[in-house]
Amino acid sequence: MRPVPKQYKMHFGFGELYPPALQYLTIDGRHKGFDFLTPKGINVIASVDGILNFAGWKRGFGNCVYIKFWAGRWLRQTTYRLILAHLDKILIEKKINARIGKWETIGLSGDSGMALNHPHLHLQCDQLIQGQWIPVNPSFAIGAT
Repeated sequence: MRPVPKQYKMHFGFGELYPPALQYLTIDGRHKGFDFLTPKGINVIASVDGILNFAGWKRGFGNCVYIKFWAGRWLRQTTYRLILAHLDKILIEKKINARIGKWETIGLSGDSGMALNHPHLHLQCDQLIQGQWIPVNPSFAIGAT
């Protein structure tokens, strides 16, 4: 399920090489999530059921929300976190570790952090592997893009 309506198209995908002027943003010069072109102020919703892991300001992400969730079979569950970044405003008013439901409004799209005056929603999915958060393709967490 997409965090923004389908009319807002993805314009930068997972693993795409940044333009040369922006390759300093990541170690390998590649984008670590999906960017959806949106105007400022569009409702952003949770696309997974999980728990609130962080809500606030992070350097490059600006206003952002992290939702921790699990996928897989009961004994082989994998831990992930969904990051919704560059929000204009965080609307969720829950404490850390509170339950977040799919469809719940998280915030409003914007251009905070390193969005470079270009309003959009950055959606990133990281997998917890041996204590490290590793970016993975987020398409499984939102369905078809």
